[in-house]
Amino acid sequence: MAINVPQWLLYGLGILSAFIALRMLWRRPGSLGALAWAIGWISLVAASVLTLLAATDFGRYRSVVPGAVIATVKIDQQRPDPTATDPGRDGHLVQIATRGGVELDVDLSGNHWILDIQTIRCALALCPVSLYRTRHFYAALARSGDALPRYETVEIGDPEGPLDVWRWMARRPLLRRLMLVGETATTSIPVRNGASYEIRIDAEGRLSVADSGR
Repeated sequence: MAINVPQWLLYGLGILSAFIALRMLWRRPGSLGALAWAIGWISLVAASVLTLLAATDFGRYRSVVPGAVIATVKIDQQRPDPTATDPGRDGHLVQIATRGGVELDVDLSGNHWILDIQTIRCALALCPVSLYRTRHFYAALARSGDALPRYETVEIGDPEGPLDVWRWMARRPLLRRLMLVGETATTSIPVRNGASYEIRIDAEGRLSVADSGR
């Protein structure tokens, strides 16, 4: 069973470390070794701040529950674009809702839609941590055999904070031995007038799309 990183624990460690560091800084030793003392405790304060920032960012992630619906997409109606020369650029009125509580009503164009997420999982078999975060909803116009030019992006995650734990971990090979940091996206979300879709996640963090029939 996957669990969330206890955000309160990260906050607690950050606050405790900062308190200890400030307490030691207040009780300054003699001149001998003062530089090493200052460097050591300033480093601890910096580590405390980073722990608090990491706790804030981890709060944007949710645990992976295999088979759970993490987002729904409802296409209400087609909105013809009188300026478009390609019918694939006709717009649609779309309702997007995520498990994280984001609800958006937006106009989207294109004939190929993609939802992407970020995932963080423990590489150790006995470690139950498995997290994901919804990030973007892309709308693209794709002709047969062409690459997918992304010309519309809807932000569906929380606003970016001062520290992005996912990107920080992805750049450190040592951490990647312990944590699997990956990014995945749905396959094609069919663009059909009046359709409703459920996007689900599996234990490995892969996404699938199914017509909910609503």
